[in-house]
Amino acid sequence: MGINYVCDGTNYDDLFEYRPGKRALEELGVKSPLLEAELTKEEIRELSRIMGLKTHDKPSYACLATRIPYGDTITKDKLIMIDRAEVYLIKKDLNR
Repeated sequence: MGINYVCDGTNYDDLFEYRPGKRALEELGVKSPLLEAELTKEEIRELSRIMGLKTHDKPSYACLATRIPYGDTITKDKLIMIDRAEVYLIKKDLNR
């Protein structure tokens, strides 16, 4: 596809939490520009607010793969199913 880099949203605060996928990101050469800039989640939110991004106060969500037990194979179908379930639950919660 001609893509030179894949980037993710890992930030400086993530260094102090259990992130089992971090090793895979490193092995795959995924770039983490927010981490490289040593930006914390709070700083990212503040910069986003200053820039007028409507996502500045969006809640954090865990990676869909964290919903799959260790040792189980991660498949596209499983990730789609988990995503649909989470979207349903979020919509249900918003309609309370």
